[in-house]
Amino acid sequence: VTESVVSIANSNNPFSPNSDGTKDTTLITVTAASGQTLYLNIYDSNSSRKRMGMPLSGNGGTYTATWQGKDEYNDIVSDGTYRIKVSVGSSGDPLNESDTTTTVVVDNSAPTGSSITIDSGELYTTNTSVTLSLVANDDSNKKMRFKNSGGNWTDWEDFQNSKSWTLTSTDGSKTVSLQAKDLAGNIATAVTGSITLDKTKPSNVNLSITGKGDTPSTYTNEVSVTLSISAEDATSGLEYMMIANDVAFTSRSWEAYSTSKEWTLASGDDTKTVYIKVKDRAGKVSDVVSDSIILDTT
Repeated sequence: VTESVVSIANSNNPFSPNSDGTKDTTLITVTAASGQTLYLNIYDSNSSRKRMGMPLSGNGGTYTATWQGKDEYNDIVSDGTYRIKVSVGSSGDPLNESDTTTTVVVDNSAPTGSSITIDSGELYTTNTSVTLSLVANDDSNKKMRFKNSGGNWTDWEDFQNSKSWTLTSTDGSKTVSLQAKDLAGNIATAVTGSITLDKTKPSNVNLSITGKGDTPSTYTNEVSVTLSISAEDATSGLEYMMIANDVAFTSRSWEAYSTSKEWTLASGDDTKTVYIKVKDRAGKVSDVVSDSIILDTT
């Protein structure tokens, strides 16, 4: 018996007998001496027989049978590794089993624990080019695919924990979807990650100095003045501002954005100019704007 069976091979290993149309069966091919009557016996990892006497068809040295992942009671077997043995004659008598065997994996479980994180979890980005961090749990090698919101899925590719990705170009909230697939063809439920794209710097920045004197909009007789500030940012929103008495913003730092601020002008009677720039939550910085007032303390 052991010399009559040369080899056993199978396609779709692992396979998923779940009737989803992808790798639902495995084709078992036996190479053996011609003119024999051959049967398959299938055992689980505990050596318990799950299927006995499955007939192989063919002659001339090549015999085949398709296993649909079912046991003797026509029930789908549990996930796991199954050993396939060939019995020569006698409708699958274990005493006539060949020493040549093979194994096949049944896997009906989709990858679990999938997640996608964009740019390490940042809330905002100023660039359409981002990095995706990916997780999907499964014992077998996996494939992955992606899509932007409203777009089409990419082709399947080998799973990696990181991938460069391009968002759609318009400013606003962006959602990227991930699906993972294992070698048996089981596809995980899609998961998503989000980030806000903001390529536009704050606009309509205005600064107005109000001083103390007969005509506050033009003159002041004190170095202490009030700044009125306004700006717009449609996507991520305003977060910081920087104010200075010189256009180089010497020794100044960012502070929380506010529409009003008490300010001290540079000393010495003369025309005084105050400069401001604002920054949004995505880190985009506006153009510098200014306002002037005449300081006259004499």
